[in-house]
Amino acid sequence: MRTVICTLARRFARDISGNMAIAMALVAVPLFGAAGAAIDYSGRIQAEAKLQAAIDAGALAGAANEDDREAAIKKAVRSFAMQNGAGKYLDNAAALKVKISNDGVIRVSATAEYPTTILNVMGIKSLPIGALAESKRSESGAEIAMVLDVTGSMAGTKIDALKVAAKDFVTETTKPNANKPGAVRLSLVPYNKYVNVGLANRTASWMDVPADYSTTQNICQDWTTNTNPHNCRNENYSYSNDGVNVSGTREVCDYDTNTVNECRQVTSTFQWYGCAGSRDYPWNVRDARPDIDIPGLLNTYCPNEITPLTSDVAKLNTNIDALPAWGDTYIPAGLIWGWRTLTSELPYTEGLSTADAQAKGVTKHLVLMTDGENVTSKSAGAADHDGWDPDAGDATTAELCENIKNAGIVVHAIAFDVTDAGTKSMLEACATGGNYYDASDAARLAQAFDAIAGKINQIALSK
Repeated sequence: MRTVICTLARRFARDISGNMAIAMALVAVPLFGAAGAAIDYSGRIQAEAKLQAAIDAGALAGAANEDDREAAIKKAVRSFAMQNGAGKYLDNAAALKVKISNDGVIRVSATAEYPTTILNVMGIKSLPIGALAESKRSESGAEIAMVLDVTGSMAGTKIDALKVAAKDFVTETTKPNANKPGAVRLSLVPYNKYVNVGLANRTASWMDVPADYSTTQNICQDWTTNTNPHNCRNENYSYSNDGVNVSGTREVCDYDTNTVNECRQVTSTFQWYGCAGSRDYPWNVRDARPDIDIPGLLNTYCPNEITPLTSDVAKLNTNIDALPAWGDTYIPAGLIWGWRTLTSELPYTEGLSTADAQAKGVTKHLVLMTDGENVTSKSAGAADHDGWDPDAGDATTAELCENIKNAGIVVHAIAFDVTDAGTKSMLEACATGGNYYDASDAARLAQAFDAIAGKINQIALSK
């Protein structure tokens, strides 16, 4: 009997272990499938995220493309997306679907298959992935003052580089809004020691310009005439041009002189050429109280006339091409007038009021570019800028920058080939956070203007 029971027990144990093996085998299949699904689905999520990033990059590239033709935009989208990782999941660029709506929205989509590994054993060869992105260049509008240094130290290749960069900037800021004329407007404020407000503003209510006049005096003295040059030779020379030392050689000669003592009628002429001086403090650092007149200065020379806010690209480019390069630097002269071109109040009224700009989504920007430090300052108790106190010029610059930013204007500052550390620090403090550029050469000057244009255009993904 005991033998029979042991035999039955052993048989039962064998039956149980066989059943357990079968049960475990049956359970392992779904467990293996679940683990495989988790691994493959995790890979699918990562792949879809990478495809989405590539599609986003393509959408942004399309919005930023300089050529606004539909075919060129689509080509830019597909090319950039494929270069940024979409090619890993798509057979070719044609798999990207790009549509451009009438309102300029660029819609990019793609679907692909993510190949499985573990699930492949179970007959599931791939999992679907997809991505969708939309982009659009901001068309809310902007008002931009270009405050450009045209002093003597800019002469030569530097002024040429500025002209190229400034014209490209005009193109880059106006092109995205080509279908909305007037959405972006720019003013041009060339400055050295002064700015030119234009002869037409002589009788403006906000200007105080003395009448032109001339005086004639009978002067009796020795009058000398040089004749017969001889002993000509080359001599070294050196002088300061806008704070930059200029040296070289030139020919000088000795002359025979003929002196005669006689009385002559000498006429002196005093004339206004459009140059504006500064009001007394604090009105020289404020855009307020147009009833306090701005003084016009006789027999003073200044750069080309200010161009008020306009969307006329051809006019802006023509005026940029005509920029001169001479004179000393007084940065506040450019800053105060750049600010004035952006407001709706006198002396220039082309700008939107703060309330209207906010309601219409129009941003205001002042782009200050200089290649050197303040050389002059406002003369104490006078309207001219013939003082020689650079520290006072820097203090006025700093105060103006703060006032402009407090008025809701974004300040962008470019130091072009500036070597003075103090001036660089002043310009960096002047700029709204993150909007200072240290451009050591012409290429970096162009890059700085391009970067500013990109910020103003506010290219962004809408979805």
